[in-house]
Amino acid sequence: MTITESQETRKSSIIRKSELQSMLGISDPSIYRWEREGKFPKRLQLGGNSVGWLLSEVEGWIQAKAEARKGAV
Repeated sequence: MTITESQETRKSSIIRKSELQSMLGISDPSIYRWEREGKFPKRLQLGGNSVGWLLSEVEGWIQAKAEARKGAV
């Protein structure tokens, strides 16, 4: 697998709620509230009661938060 293929795979990677919570250190209610308020990437319905988030969108959200912090000094 080349670097480009690896990057493409990462863009389409889906993380589940447990991974998301571990990654961000946030609770279920926070995730739901932020999504409802349009402050966080929307979940993907994977089937039945299964949901996930695109890793690339979550990483973009984190990057935007970091960049906003730089301007808020």
